[in-house]
Formats: sequence, C-alpha cells, structure tokens
Amino acid sequence: MISVSTLRAQEYDDDAALWLNLNLEKKINDHFDIHFSHSSRINNNISQYGLGYGDIGVSYKRNDNIKVMLDYVLRQRRNLDGSYGTRHRVYFAVILKKEISRFTFSYRYRFQAELRDLYKSEDGLAPRYYDRHKISIKYELNKRFDAYISEELYYP
Repeated sequence: MISVSTLRAQEYDDDAALWLNLNLEKKINDHFDIHFSHSSRINNNISQYGLGYGDIGVSYKRNDNIKVMLDYVLRQRRNLDGSYGTRHRVYFAVILKKEISRFTFSYRYRFQAELRDLYKSEDGLAPRYYDRHKISIKYELNKRFDAYISEELYYP
C-alpha cells in the first residue's frame, strides 16, 4: 500500500477540466437507428481545447440480446507542441447482452481501422487496425441508479 501511494501515477494534479458530451439517436424502425455523438474536453483549468470528436453511425438491433453497429469517427486531439492531430476512424461492433434479474451482462467486440494525420506524416496513409473486447457487468440499484464494472482489452 505504501509503495502504491508514492508512485507518480497516483499523484494528484490541481487542474480543472470540462468534459462535454452530446448524444443523439433517431429510430428508423424497430431494428435500425442512426446516431451521432460529440465529445469535447477542455483542459488546463478550462483554458485549452484538448480533444474533440464526432461519431456518426448506424445500428441494427436483431433482438434484445444482439446489436451490430457501423460508425465513422472524426477526432482532433491537441499535441504537446500546440498543434492538433486529426484521426479518421471506422469501426464495426457486435454487442451481446443478457439480463438476469437486476444484472446485465454484456460483451462488445469492436474492430476498428484508423488513419492518423492523413497527408501530414510518413505513415498517414497506412491504416492502423485494432481489436477491442469489452466485458461489462451492471447492477440496477433502483430505477434511477446503476452500478457497473467493465474491462476492455485493446490491442493492435
């Protein structure tokens, strides 16, 4: 316990940040929807735009247990030199979900391809591929609150 508390990763940094999120979804029919989400992070005592992305896609919900998604993400992130790096990401995801009493168990597999700094870097035209596996367990405490735990394996 003492060694963990002295690690730099556990150090507190007195800095305010603002995270803004917007999620929109439009049902097309019982199985399909289109969705858009935007996220912004403003760092350094709410003075510098650190990260922003827009995610647009379509989902197909086969039933209450199986959902498939196809999305495109445009993301900009502030670099250490003050410039912004642009990333283009496309991903395909399958979500399996099972509800048992007040518990919800879910597994998400996501395959994504990403281009970083297109036409600005040597490897800008070379896509990077990732496999992502996420497991979540959610418990409904009451109608207003849920507790959950999740773990994601994210590798190239």
